[in-house]
Amino acid sequence: MEFTKKDTMAMKGIAIIMMIIHHCFFETSRYEGYNIVFAPLNERYTVIIASFFKICVGIFVFLSGFGITKSIIKISNGRLADKQTLKKVVFKRYIALMFGFIFVFILSQLFCWFANKGQIEIYKSNNIFNSISYFIADGLGLANLFGTPTLNGTWWYMSLAIIIVVITPLLYNLIKKYGLIITLALNIFITQVLKVDNYDITRWMTILIFGIYSANTSLLTQIKNCYTNTIFKKIIKFIIYTALLVGAIVFREKLNYTFLEIRDGLIPMIFIGYCYEFILPIKYVTNILQFLGKHSMNIFLTHTFIRYYYFKDFTYSFKYSILIVLVLLGISIIVSMVIELLKKAIKYNEFIEFLKQKVDRKIDKNNEIREK
Repeated sequence: MEFTKKDTMAMKGIAIIMMIIHHCFFETSRYEGYNIVFAPLNERYTVIIASFFKICVGIFVFLSGFGITKSIIKISNGRLADKQTLKKVVFKRYIALMFGFIFVFILSQLFCWFANKGQIEIYKSNNIFNSISYFIADGLGLANLFGTPTLNGTWWYMSLAIIIVVITPLLYNLIKKYGLIITLALNIFITQVLKVDNYDITRWMTILIFGIYSANTSLLTQIKNCYTNTIFKKIIKFIIYTALLVGAIVFREKLNYTFLEIRDGLIPMIFIGYCYEFILPIKYVTNILQFLGKHSMNIFLTHTFIRYYYFKDFTYSFKYSILIVLVLLGISIIVSMVIELLKKAIKYNEFIEFLKQKVDRKIDKNNEIREK
């Protein structure tokens, strides 16, 4: 058994639910002034769990590294990736990522223009060229990297996603050549000793390395198949896994931020392994999660407009924390389905595939010319 594309999509579904809960309740200021009922939990435990669900970022990073690595392995037959392979993977992934984002970016700009023209203030500067550059940087998903204004604060992840696309093939070769331990040690040396610090990016490098290594060695499958040959051993493994997760929830926030390799590297890995072994095998649950996973990018890109920027009172008016999450998730899915219908109407996805194939042919052609 392998960790398949369907498993990846289901894990994205879990991660997007976690993201919604995290953004709604991870700190009291998010719902201050609203009369919220947190049953069956109380407010304190809801905030603790919502804060823990920040690991949804680590899950998405792991899955991105895992998926890109699988693409590299398919092209390079598991060997070190040459320049041609690196170019193919990077450009095709970048096209898929950016054109998925740009479509929503344009729709968001149009919506905000008709709603209140608020983006004029967001990109406003004394210098018109600065305003234009802010807009372009945001449209390219680089606002967080450059420290420039953005229409939607949740879009900070786009800078990280772009860096993941660029750096994953390089980390793949590094791991293939020198192994996991040396790669992790190099990562710790760069972030902790040399203090190369872009917090929103460097904190997730450990889980990215785990994602690449897992794709290259079937690590998740090995862990899943370990110690499960009897029902008794399966139960013992479930108890140990559950205890680790409970401990992670309790102690994650207490860990010093200098231990990011544990907070944002090891803990998401434990959670992914737990879900892969004990949640994803549940057929009907997985089907729902896969559906959510297919819409996860659109939900990520648009839900903050609903939850905070334009319909905050509406979102939190449903009083019960579970209902608030379900309503926000449901509306976000409907928005995503409309976005996908618009893409289908103008054959947008076919255009993306055309671009990817054109890049493939162009790289092959340039390689043939160099060989001659």
